[in-house]
Amino acid sequence: MFVTTSTATKPAPHIQTAPIEIIGKSGAIEKISQNELINRNAPIPLKRKRGQRSWTAEQREQAASRARRHKPWRYSTGPKTVEGKAKSSKNATTHGLYTGIDLVFRWYMREQAKFIRAVNCYTDTYRKCYLLGLPEPKFAFAFEPYSCYQGRLFSRTRQNQELKMTKPKVLISDEMNDLAEKIFREKGCDVDVITGKKPEELKAIIGQYDGLAIRSSTKVTPEILEAATKLKVIGRAGIGVDNVDIPVATNKGVIVMNTPFGNSITTAEHAIAMMFALARDIPQASASTHAGKWEKNKFMGVELYNKTLGLIGCGNIGSIVADRAVGLKMNVLAYDPFLTNERAVELGVKKVELDELFAHADFITLHVPKNEKTKNIINKDSIAKMKKGVRIINCARGGLIVESDLKDALDSGHVAGAALDVFDVEPAKENILFGHEKLICTPHLGASTDEAQVNVAIQVAEQMADYLTSGAITNALNMPSISAEDAPRLKFYMKLAEQLGSFAGQITENAIKKVDISFEGSVTELNVKPLVQVLVANLLKPQMETVNMVNVMAIAESRGIKITESRSATSKEHRSLIALTVETDQRTRTVSGTLFTGREPRIVNIEGVPIEAALSKDMLFIRNEDKPGLIGALGTILGNAKQNIADFRLGRAEGGDSAVCLVSLDAPLSDALFKEVSSLPQVKTAKRLTF
Repeated sequence: MFVTTSTATKPAPHIQTAPIEIIGKSGAIEKISQNELINRNAPIPLKRKRGQRSWTAEQREQAASRARRHKPWRYSTGPKTVEGKAKSSKNATTHGLYTGIDLVFRWYMREQAKFIRAVNCYTDTYRKCYLLGLPEPKFAFAFEPYSCYQGRLFSRTRQNQELKMTKPKVLISDEMNDLAEKIFREKGCDVDVITGKKPEELKAIIGQYDGLAIRSSTKVTPEILEAATKLKVIGRAGIGVDNVDIPVATNKGVIVMNTPFGNSITTAEHAIAMMFALARDIPQASASTHAGKWEKNKFMGVELYNKTLGLIGCGNIGSIVADRAVGLKMNVLAYDPFLTNERAVELGVKKVELDELFAHADFITLHVPKNEKTKNIINKDSIAKMKKGVRIINCARGGLIVESDLKDALDSGHVAGAALDVFDVEPAKENILFGHEKLICTPHLGASTDEAQVNVAIQVAEQMADYLTSGAITNALNMPSISAEDAPRLKFYMKLAEQLGSFAGQITENAIKKVDISFEGSVTELNVKPLVQVLVANLLKPQMETVNMVNVMAIAESRGIKITESRSATSKEHRSLIALTVETDQRTRTVSGTLFTGREPRIVNIEGVPIEAALSKDMLFIRNEDKPGLIGALGTILGNAKQNIADFRLGRAEGGDSAVCLVSLDAPLSDALFKEVSSLPQVKTAKRLTF
């Protein structure tokens, strides 16, 4: 059992002199000094000098210090076992991971409890990750209570049987590079490639899938999402997600991902190509020449050199366009509310407001998503603010330009030309602009290169598979990202956050006005955004059944619930601590918890009352007067009803007359029994809890 303790008040491990019991060569228990055990088993990040037979005191201290900080290190020669020899020549020469934290815990636990024995345990991938949160080692030492191990090695077969689970199932519903299917299978997912389905056909089969990989053809409508009872994630191989109803997906708890970087260069290059074509009338000149005409004087173009390019949107794609335009010696203006002054200087562009961009730009190119703020951003009013002879390029999304207003401007000559890769309605079989001599158009080819198709297919498959198999979240549009490295480390904190939120939610009766979440200690080293969402989702769940981790922030905002968070790198009493403060019209209450042994959630404070309690399925929470008789009376009531108490935890307020208790029960309390408990004279309030 790994126990976290403050190293500031503990002596250095190598200073302690009590012998340690280990399993010797013959299998019998033998005692050796702790220094000797370090010399035999604790690899450190320093190489021994030639001829040096054991670690120096300084090296031992460095090893112990690193162990106390949970910092693993790599070895390349294989650590020696407690028998004093390498387990095998293969392991002895293979790189792996080892942590000395086991030794520190062993020493600490020996002082606290006498039932610890050291057991040499060679572990598989899951066991190692489960114990230490580390990548797969070749072997490692693990020390746990003797009552847990009983001196046995864990059975790999038994572990594998316990961990056997159904693979997540993914549907690829649009044409996609074959690498996507291959990656899904390599990462442990079952995958079906079924393309070209009509909406009603997709609706009939979507219920059996955990993931849906799409491009632009599949429309993920509310009806599809309603039928997708198992769906956890939608992955869009590309940037635009106009074909996904994100609000409905969010309400259903479905994560929506895209691949914003896979086709950025391709789309940016297409915009530059359209600008060149627009400046020199290349498509029109090509068609004329094909027709046998030689209209050299008709197609008089303009140079790009020293012209002003106006960028509406300077994100992934816009910044690449800016870089290419600067290389062409163009003056670049950028309108983007999220563009910082530092980033603008780095790109070599001038950050301006939209009206200034309209007034000075010779070419305007759009690189923004379609939303309420950007829809119809180019209209007759904005066109009136532009220079006469301006040229407009749109390779972003349809719906950013009012097409009828653009046609009028082309007819009048106020706009010298336009190049569009996207349209209001797609596929665009008919359009008011088609046939105009000043228009260049392409059928949404922005991402249509071999390289881009491969890139987005690989990225969407990797992102979806990582989420379905490890919980890692990348490029999600309705959830904070969780890296593959953070996912296993967050696992147990997520459980703690779930229990804290659920506990606070079940004891809160009034409408919630404000939620404050405080993180202290080592948890602040992680990405805490997912923890915030888990906390708030479980806090609100008793009041709103439809709330989930994905939609919780939107729901909280719509209800006017203010959510704040704070962080402190240190914690006074625990290695890490999460405190949840809930404010209602009636009162403010705080509940806090931590992880014991790095993976066991514990409630450690309820409304200022210290307590130490693990939560179970059925519980009884009591706030009571700190007077004799409660425990006996409660035990009598439950005993007479043959209701077994699995665990009983009591906490007393310092300097006060109140206390709280948490009782774990083997079965839920009946209404009659709960009423009898609530009527006890010492009981102020009582709550039945379920986790």
